[in-house]
Amino acid sequence: MMLLCSFVVLMYFLTFCLTFFSLLFSPQCLHSYLQIFGHPPPTREQSAFTMKTLLNFSVILFAALSIRCATVGPAKAAAVDQEDKSEPEQEVGADTAVVADRAAQRQVGLQFCLDGWLSFRGSCYYIENYPDSWRNAESFCAGFGGTLVSVHNIWEYQFLQRMVKTAGHAFAWIGGYYFEGEWRWGDGSMFNYHNWDSLSSTNQYQCLQLNSQVSKGWSNHGCSMSFPFVCQVKPNC
Repeated sequence: MMLLCSFVVLMYFLTFCLTFFSLLFSPQCLHSYLQIFGHPPPTREQSAFTMKTLLNFSVILFAALSIRCATVGPAKAAAVDQEDKSEPEQEVGADTAVVADRAAQRQVGLQFCLDGWLSFRGSCYYIENYPDSWRNAESFCAGFGGTLVSVHNIWEYQFLQRMVKTAGHAFAWIGGYYFEGEWRWGDGSMFNYHNWDSLSSTNQYQCLQLNSQVSKGWSNHGCSMSFPFVCQVKPNC
């Protein structure tokens, strides 16, 4: 584009010079020239030399501009190409930053409980008021990355009793279940705390139910029965 503009300017310049010198030697111009300057204009030989000089100068100028365009064009194209190549790196960097930020948000999110959940001793608890079977309740809790609640001391059990009673329920499923001759917690933790109110046959009643009445412990019931239940999400260690 720059080369084309330079060529057009030079053509206009040469046209102007040719027109000027052609008019200069017309009878009207010669008479006017004598009246204004008091001496005759340059001879045709002198004008031809001047025109030749201007033509050489124009050719040199045009060649210089051509070289300039040829040099700047590839350099500019290379710069643009380099910018294009660098853009994906910037995008990758931005994507990496976004991924790192999301990971940080997930990490921070584990330190706080979701809306509607209660915090107690570093874990988050949620009571689902809609009654369901033990297995469905466990699946519901798994959707939040948790399990039915496990209990390991009297303070945890009393906290759960208050939570269930405040919600208006007398009973609720917790995470204990009977399997292969022993009681276990659904989160895989050790069943090292016992607070039985009553113990029925483990052949038919293999899931634990909490009693929200004060001084009442838990008891085992049929897993297909429907009760409200308590979910627990523990922090990652």
